[in-house]
Amino acid sequence: MYLLYIILGNFIYFGDYKYFIFDSNSTAIRDLNEAGWAIGGVLVGLGTKIGNGCTSGHGVCGIPRFSMRSIIAVLTFMSVGIFMSTIKYYYPYFNSGNDWGDTYYNAFRIIADVSICLIFAVYILVFVLVYRRNSAKEEKLDPLVSFASGVLFGLGLTFSGMLRRTKISAFLTLNSDWDPSLMFVMAAAIAINVPAFYWILKKNKFPVLAYRFEVPSNTNIDW
Repeated sequence: MYLLYIILGNFIYFGDYKYFIFDSNSTAIRDLNEAGWAIGGVLVGLGTKIGNGCTSGHGVCGIPRFSMRSIIAVLTFMSVGIFMSTIKYYYPYFNSGNDWGDTYYNAFRIIADVSICLIFAVYILVFVLVYRRNSAKEEKLDPLVSFASGVLFGLGLTFSGMLRRTKISAFLTLNSDWDPSLMFVMAAAIAINVPAFYWILKKNKFPVLAYRFEVPSNTNIDW
């Protein structure tokens, strides 16, 4: 996503309409301080680990397969997210983020640029090694298919507004300015995947570029 920021900047134009891809630095830290970022990151990581999946895995992939495990997971983290965000709106906590100035942002930009270059270098190395070590077409194409899928999913997140914290917060916060648009993003993804998954899993014995379908076999609900 940072690579997209480098290429397109903070916004793109559709005719006379300006579409913001990311929040500005001042907007992103407007009502959340460093402690809130750190604690939130830890809780998201732990929740994803304990629940064996995230909004993408359970919501976009699990629900279309009518997985009760995923349905309960989505209902749980969505209801908790809405509750916590709404409480924070009416009873603020972890507010007043600090603007660290141009020096910090310039340093971050350099570190991010270097990191992007290293990630692409590692990806190219992995692709070359996989391509040389495997003779099967499926195994050779696996890195490319994974990359293309990741790019497509990332573009979906970008144009749906999910790279903006303010957009997500506006959806999770129940107030007079509630923004329900992200609900339609997930609904659209599920509506597409329900028939797609049915056709792929029921009508095909094997995937086109793999030996078997990678479908979770564990149906136990993560209480």
